[in-house]
Parts: sequence; structure tokens; C-alpha cells
Amino acid sequence: MRKRKQNIPQILKDFVRQRENGNCSLCLRRPDHFHHIVAYSIDKTIIHAHNIVLLCEEHHKLFHLGDPDTFQAVYEYAWFLQYGSMPEEKDLLEISTIVSENLKALESPF
Repeated sequence: MRKRKQNIPQILKDFVRQRENGNCSLCLRRPDHFHHIVAYSIDKTIIHAHNIVLLCEEHHKLFHLGDPDTFQAVYEYAWFLQYGSMPEEKDLLEISTIVSENLKALESPF
């Protein structure tokens, strides 16, 4: 893993790595990046394991390039982490809005 300027506490990194069994959150490749779902630059107060996913180099690049399938997969996974099921009958805007609002309301880092 590369060291990034956004400090993610080691305990959260360990938790996320264990949650993902050491794999990318979207595939079985080796992850290269701890990625904030709601960007750290947008909201530095969201310090929660549900706001962090592990992404391989390819998925990380696709997310930042705005690939709609990757973006949707990341937000659907975040929904799954929060609700324990996949979102039904919701579009990406609804999913990302609800996920972001819920992340802002969380108090504990786990």
C-alpha cells in the first residue's frame, strides 16, 4: 500500500483489510489503495470503516476517471455495508446521496 496524505488510522486500515480478506472490495485482485467513498477532501470528519474500501490499481483508476460501472459498484457496496442488502429500485444518485448522508451521521469509527 502506498502512503497517502490522508491519514487513515491503522486500526481502521486493519479492520478494512480483514473485512475484505485482503482483496479489492470489487474483485479478487491485490488492493493498492485505501479509498474514501466520500472523499476526504470533501468531508474530513467522516472517519468510519464504512467510508473506506480497498481498491486494486485498476478499480481505483476507473473510479477516479468516473467510470459509471465502477462508481456504481463502490456505492452499492457501501450501501451493502450500511444495510446488509443491495439497494433495490434506486438509481445511482439516490444511492450515493443516501450513503453519503448516512456516513455523515455515524459517530463510531466501526
